[in-house]
Amino acid sequence: MSQSPRRDLLPAVTPLRFPAAFVVFVVHCWMLLKGADPLTFTLPHDHLAAGVQFFFLLSGFILTYNYLHEFRNPTRRAAWNFYVARWARVYPVHVLTALAALPVTLRAVKSGHISDPFTVSAVHLFLLQAFVPVTSPAVNAFNGASWSLSVECCFYLSLPLLIPALVRGGLVRRAVVLLVLLAPWMAAVASVCGAFELPAWMHPYRFPPVRMVDFIAGVLLGVYWHHRNATPAAPVSVRRATVTEVAAIAGLTVWAWACFRVADGKGWLPAVSWIGIYLPPFAVCLWTFARGRGLVSRLIASKTLEYLGEISFAFYMFHIPVIGALLAYGWRFGLHKWSWPAQWACACAATFALAIACYHLYEIPLRDRLRRRLSIKKPKADAPASIPLPVPTEAPAKAA
Repeated sequence: MSQSPRRDLLPAVTPLRFPAAFVVFVVHCWMLLKGADPLTFTLPHDHLAAGVQFFFLLSGFILTYNYLHEFRNPTRRAAWNFYVARWARVYPVHVLTALAALPVTLRAVKSGHISDPFTVSAVHLFLLQAFVPVTSPAVNAFNGASWSLSVECCFYLSLPLLIPALVRGGLVRRAVVLLVLLAPWMAAVASVCGAFELPAWMHPYRFPPVRMVDFIAGVLLGVYWHHRNATPAAPVSVRRATVTEVAAIAGLTVWAWACFRVADGKGWLPAVSWIGIYLPPFAVCLWTFARGRGLVSRLIASKTLEYLGEISFAFYMFHIPVIGALLAYGWRFGLHKWSWPAQWACACAATFALAIACYHLYEIPLRDRLRRRLSIKKPKADAPASIPLPVPTEAPAKAA
């Protein structure tokens, strides 16, 4: 019988979600809310957009950490319950944020920017934005940030098949499976190098088969985590672990600086957000802080930062509707006259408020209710049949 998925999430991993979400928020503020005053700096947004890459890597790692034993030999009940858990986790928030962006979308329909609102609505309802050409108005209608959720859903659908394909069978078979899975990403990299030109409908930053490299990296990291932790590890001093954690952060910083210098001014600069050059330092940081042995990881695992990690999904999903509403209606209170720090602070405060309310009043209660109602319960083991005890008989009377 398969084991139940693990629910003891690593304490220093959940808080890592918020920095990645906040970096994406900053990128979109820089792109959409520049304010009346010109910005005094140039934002390396192509590099910061790699924060989404960390999301996908983290998703693969956490899901493998929780479901590896469950999906080595997946059952229908296990796969169904996994899909229910993922759907209940993301879809209600997707619908809520799409409704929050509805007024701005209706303005786009009225202005003629969206000519086929029914098709656009269906694309977003079924989370198909990642398969729509990036030039289509359907991509950024409603909540534009939900394209990454469309990619994540493809990862969720594949996981019950992906894990057994990568952990079962011989080494050659698993290598062939990995090569086939990474073929779209390798083709996209070859196109960046000038081998050929990608078709117009395939935008590698959004296309799920290309972004599969991020998720698979997380899955492989999770598999290796289980392999390394199958036996008790040797004790490591807090001082040594802290040095390792600081080195991981420093390594990521130096790596980002080197990538910025190398890619600056190059024609392939937009590719740094998806091509995978940030996967190695991201994987090292994720592995280091997942171990949670140093002072930095203990600081990260504080209640405040853990809470920020918990609300990060709602924060990420609400930030585009908030920015869109400020752009559409902010003139009523003179937003366009504010300085850019004030505009960004307004967007941040509104997004935080909506994320907190959504998390406590909508996301968690509805998630738990849907999971209780739709999950297939584990069948109870039949009680063993009782064996009747022998009825004692009176001993024969002794002969007088």
